[in-house]
Amino acid sequence: MKKLGLGLLGLLIAGAMYYFTVGSKQITSLLQQQLNTELTQMQTQGFTVSDATTTDNTQHFTVMLDDPKKALPYLKQKGLVMAEEDLAQLQGAKLGVDVLYEHTGVGFDLYPVSLPQSLYADADESDKKLLQQLEAMMTKKAFLVHAEVDPSGTAFTGNMKDINETLQGEGETIRFSSKGLDFKGTLDNTEIKNLTQSLDSLGIETSDDIHIQLLGLQSTYASTGATAYDYTTQYSMQTLKIQGGTEGSVLADGFSMQADSTVKEGLLQETLHTKTKSIKMLGGAEELVFENTALDIKINNLHLNAFEKLQNADPQNQAEMQAILQQIVSKNVQFELTNLSADTVVLENERLNGFTMNANLAVDKSLDIANLQINPMTALESIKTNLNLSLSKALFEKLSTYPDLSLVGMLVQPEIANDTYTYRLELKNGDLLVNGKSLQ
Repeated sequence: MKKLGLGLLGLLIAGAMYYFTVGSKQITSLLQQQLNTELTQMQTQGFTVSDATTTDNTQHFTVMLDDPKKALPYLKQKGLVMAEEDLAQLQGAKLGVDVLYEHTGVGFDLYPVSLPQSLYADADESDKKLLQQLEAMMTKKAFLVHAEVDPSGTAFTGNMKDINETLQGEGETIRFSSKGLDFKGTLDNTEIKNLTQSLDSLGIETSDDIHIQLLGLQSTYASTGATAYDYTTQYSMQTLKIQGGTEGSVLADGFSMQADSTVKEGLLQETLHTKTKSIKMLGGAEELVFENTALDIKINNLHLNAFEKLQNADPQNQAEMQAILQQIVSKNVQFELTNLSADTVVLENERLNGFTMNANLAVDKSLDIANLQINPMTALESIKTNLNLSLSKALFEKLSTYPDLSLVGMLVQPEIANDTYTYRLELKNGDLLVNGKSLQ
């Protein structure tokens, strides 16, 4: 898996380059002075700029991530939200940037020229050979993003160079490809307002029968407010196939998603809606299929500042973690699974009517985080949760033929109405109820 991770690194760096560049103001700079001002600011925000050359209508420079902690707020300002530990893995990575100023606008070419230092720290001889191959790919600019901004600075277009590369390790070959990645968008006062992307295909293949293939990705993004968390976005994908050799495979067709996020008075509200036409899972001779599935999630009253602190907090710092979690629950945070369902389930070659499920978790601000370690049962008074699961009669009877699941059906009887079997679970005032009956 370490070798596979190295094989994917080029794609990840190129993707990070794309988001970093499209989201930053220098992509819209029509004057070299504006670009130089931005570069000067970057050098005070955790980056090092070197190898700078300038002509009347061109510029070249190299940007290195030098101090991830200092760079984090700068990137957030540009619309790229990352956890500090993730950004730290990119320390030492260098990006080359070529800029061309023309009457038709400003063009940018971006490409990695140096890998992060962390990849070299514990590399064995096999890893070093893979790293050398990646370095050779970077030398020929295998991972290149091109973007152009129109003269008015209100629109941009771009693409990633098609990728078809192979890494040869000791007894292992990794092939990865990317084709037809294009993007375009609009800007308002040098900030992205809308972004549309399309990707024809993405593929990863290894000699030990690990195959990943993504086809027909489309996405849109629109900024709707003042923060990076104010947005609406949509994704659709024709096919996703993951084959794990002897571990089985997953095939998903017709996936779509919409997410809407807003921040009001420092509290995050987010909704997520997904649909998938078909999900097929194969394990040996067994096949499980879900048709017309849906997954809807809602988050209310999430303390945004505390949530960001949590992502970068030290898990070993107990006092810090308790303070952050207490701040999160102070606003009555709620998590809701509004819908998880499948119209049809195919199990052991039998087509069965499916299931629906919803759940809710609400944490009252009275919850004392520090007291949880002393007496965990105190949390039950401050937490309210419920779960509703309904299965078709045919699906319930089929699942009852499995010993482990049949035991559940014997211990807890479902409610039955109109050929539907329902379980209602509720945690209220420290008491767990199933279909209205206490389990205590």
